[in-house]
Amino acid sequence: MNKKMSWTTLSLLLLGWTITVNADPQRGEMLYENHCSECHGDAVHFREKRKSETVDDLRAWVVRWETELDLGWNRSDVEDVTKYVNRRFYQFAESP
Repeated sequence: MNKKMSWTTLSLLLLGWTITVNADPQRGEMLYENHCSECHGDAVHFREKRKSETVDDLRAWVVRWETELDLGWNRSDVEDVTKYVNRRFYQFAESP
């Protein structure tokens, strides 16, 4: 890997880590309540055969539905909703 690629990769990783650490679960709650809860209630998070087993799985579902609904969320919005859903329903270990 060349030096330019290494710095780019490192920068992207640090940016992702910062957004995750600084995620705002209160904003995530507002986004979730306004855009997600109408189509499915809380029961989807408590079903026996959960489709998510990690925070990364949750994030992938948030991204999938954000894209499907064409909500125009940015990465921060996705992180906010992911953090809210995790704290409220799943309690998976979060990145340090």
